[in-house]
Amino acid sequence: MHQSIKLIRLFPRALFPGLRSFSLKSDVPVSVQSSLKNSDPNDIFDGYTRSRYIKRKFVDVSYTEEDGSLRVRRVATGLIDNSNEWLGDQMTRVQMKITHDYDLTLAGFAERSRKRLLARHKLRQLISDEMVQKRGSLDLAIAHMVCALGGRVQFVGGPPNHWHQCYNKSPPDLPLSSSSELKLEAIDFSGTAVMYEGLLRLPELTHLRMLRLRRCLHLNDHGLSLVGQITLSPLEYLDISECPKITANGITTLTELK
Repeated sequence: MHQSIKLIRLFPRALFPGLRSFSLKSDVPVSVQSSLKNSDPNDIFDGYTRSRYIKRKFVDVSYTEEDGSLRVRRVATGLIDNSNEWLGDQMTRVQMKITHDYDLTLAGFAERSRKRLLARHKLRQLISDEMVQKRGSLDLAIAHMVCALGGRVQFVGGPPNHWHQCYNKSPPDLPLSSSSELKLEAIDFSGTAVMYEGLLRLPELTHLRMLRLRRCLHLNDHGLSLVGQITLSPLEYLDISECPKITANGITTLTELK
């Protein structure tokens, strides 16, 4: 009991709001005591298990012995449970934040801001299955993503000189729902921050004829390799000029194009 009081004095609750309260009768945390009390008496793990940094989640698996008797065994699922973070892990996380060597110079702040901006761009370019279901087709979901990045698109059968794009941050003139005849024919990523994530679903298109990637400063050889996988579409025009991160190694990945 004296040790727990010293612990609370050394680490005030105002500084560590996640610090667990301790029982008056034991040094075991209250949440752990409740889990032990309500756990299965036959549970060999006493209702509370954890690895070094996380608590593992277990399930009961039934199996039959050679004598025909039914047995139940608790095995780890590889997942973690939804209980609160263990006290030791909280202290380790706080210690890592305190002792981390932060670069407090102007260049350090600029570098961290640049990384956060790139991370946001990557999230904007990801197209999930939920987005495809919401738009009705993959072609329309990609069209909305391209316009949101500042690019423009054309569809099969549309006016030859009409591009769908955003003007002055206004919503693009794209249909909200898709039809079976709405297929992407041309995509213009010129001058946008398109990366690997933005090209990830392009190989699934079937009617793409033109792809313009001019002056895409963040496009590298890894992202260009996805362009080389566009084999389902009859790609006729590809522009990768003025992309400083593309090298000869990336161009060799385009050998599979028709």
